[in-house]
Amino acid sequence: MSLDITLYGKNGEPPATIDVSEQFYQRLIDSDFQEIGKTYNTEITVDEEKNEVQAIDLNKGTITNRQRLIDYLKEEIVKESREMLEALGDSPSKEEYKEKTSALKKFQEILGFLNQSTYCYLVY
Repeated sequence: MSLDITLYGKNGEPPATIDVSEQFYQRLIDSDFQEIGKTYNTEITVDEEKNEVQAIDLNKGTITNRQRLIDYLKEEIVKESREMLEALGDSPSKEEYKEKTSALKKFQEILGFLNQSTYCYLVY
C-alpha cells in the first residue's frame, strides 16, 4: 500500500506529492512529526477547482509549523545517516544500500519541499 504527503500553495500552484511506503508513513505517525501543527479545514484550489482538506498551515505559529517540521527533519536526517553508516559497513550490496537509504531519501525530499515558501499547507 502506498500513501502520500502533499504540500499545497495558496494561489493555485500545482501541489507537490511525495509517495511514501506504509512503513515510512507509520514511522512519521509514531514520531514527533505528527505532534507538529494542528490540522484545520482548509480550502485549497487546484486546477481552478476548490477542495476542502484537513491541512497543517505551515506558516502558523510564533515558531512556524514549517520551521518546526524542518528542525524535526534535520534531526531525523542526522540520526538516519548515523544509523545508515553503521548498518552498511564497508561494502554493502546494492540491495542493502537501497534499503538503508530509502528513509533518508524521503526525509530529504520532504525537507526540500518544506524549504520552498510557495508551499503553505501540508496534508498527510
